[in-house]
Amino acid sequence: MIPEPHIPLIVVLGGTGRAGRAVVAEGRARGVRVRAVSRGTVATDASIPGVEYVTADVVSGVGLIAAFSGADAIIDATDGVTGAAQDTLRRGPRVVAAAARVSRIRRLVLLSIIAVDRGVSGYYAAKTAQEHAYRDSRLDVSIVRATQFHDFVDQLFGLAPFGWTTELTGTTFQPIAVRDVAARLVDEALVPSGRERLHTVAGPEVLTSRVIASLRRSAHGGRGPIIPVPAVGAILGFFRTGLNLAPELANGTETFAEWLTGDVGGPAYSDPVTTTTTATWASTLAVFDLETTGIDVETTRIVTATLAVLDADGVVVERTDWLVDPGIIIPDGAAEIHGITTEYARINGRVAADAIAEIVAAIRGRLADGIPLVAYNAAYDLSVLDREARRYGIPGLVSPSPVVDPLVIDKAVDTYRKGKRTLTAAAEHYGVVLDNAHDAGADAIAAGHVAQAIARRYPHALTITAEELHARQVDWCHQQAESFQSYMRRTKDPEFTTSGAWPVR
Repeated sequence: MIPEPHIPLIVVLGGTGRAGRAVVAEGRARGVRVRAVSRGTVATDASIPGVEYVTADVVSGVGLIAAFSGADAIIDATDGVTGAAQDTLRRGPRVVAAAARVSRIRRLVLLSIIAVDRGVSGYYAAKTAQEHAYRDSRLDVSIVRATQFHDFVDQLFGLAPFGWTTELTGTTFQPIAVRDVAARLVDEALVPSGRERLHTVAGPEVLTSRVIASLRRSAHGGRGPIIPVPAVGAILGFFRTGLNLAPELANGTETFAEWLTGDVGGPAYSDPVTTTTTATWASTLAVFDLETTGIDVETTRIVTATLAVLDADGVVVERTDWLVDPGIIIPDGAAEIHGITTEYARINGRVAADAIAEIVAAIRGRLADGIPLVAYNAAYDLSVLDREARRYGIPGLVSPSPVVDPLVIDKAVDTYRKGKRTLTAAAEHYGVVLDNAHDAGADAIAAGHVAQAIARRYPHALTITAEELHARQVDWCHQQAESFQSYMRRTKDPEFTTSGAWPVR
């Protein structure tokens, strides 16, 4: 009997606060189980359907062990600017970390503030202490620093009396929607482990105080004048420094004008900051695929191969195909899959040693040019190529990098999706056309298109360098192999083993 798939459980500390409630809603929208933790009870009419609400105290620890029971990850969205709340920020992490270790939870994600360690206010100092305490814990911690929320900026510019609008002179903001930040927090919680411990999320536009004031007054009915007010004090003065901005990381989706008006049709003013919609590694890709005589990497031989280059739009700008005489009989089953018979390969195929040498040289050249190599289930194709190179005494690829494996990435960013993970299934899931599956050229190009589609769909998780993506895949593949091995030993074969080596086994 096949066991039911595991649905992750995320515990949200501060789950009834402004950010926490958005995180809870985002988690439920993703189909994961969510447990919201707060110090007080939640009224029925304020609760989100399907969410478990529990009470616990992060300073005394009362209720935390029960709150963490069975959880896969914790998101700490606690906040507060009063003296008592700041004390909670300082003291809470040690208690939370201890309870997490007892509950066997390793993954924790903390919501923080952009450049918080550069601020001089007591509140910023408390948040910085909270960050340091979690970093020093033995948990697998990711910290997500965000620019200021839309509603916080709206409140700052609404401090003038009589419904007038304040302009905090000399300040600039990059406001972000709470739900955009919540999405990133949930992304991080669902990643099995985080190699990067510090992330920054920022709104889609950098706005001057005059623009913010004008937008706010218009959205609130244009009542009264705009009152210039100096930005003084530790917190307001911080916004004059520009440290609260990250225009190069403009990854929010909702502008301040859209938030004010509820309009999702686009910004109501000109000169927005352009957002990055995909990872830079996906702009140019070399794509590679093999069709072979079998499935055992130690004995199978290459029959066909394709190496192509795709541009940022997925257009093929270069392509080389190889038909190889493998030197052995091509089994009927393999021929039925890729359409190449033994007779056809012997008449039309290249001498294997020559073709293998060309394939290795071509891939080595693309990697030397700094172009990432895409291969779906790379550990198979690159291992087969490695064994073929050894077979003919050809210097093989030594630690090829960076490699992009859409299969490994898809499992990491969408771990709990049901169904097959074949290239055909992935192409269908990500809206990629694959008309001639099991043709090396069609499969290679489709794999590249799937990689680009994944990069567009998960920019928060994948907007990293190709080298960092390669390193993460090494870890992800190892974790995925361990999980699969554990499942097989529990359900089918107690002696089952599998390798997590990647991209060459």
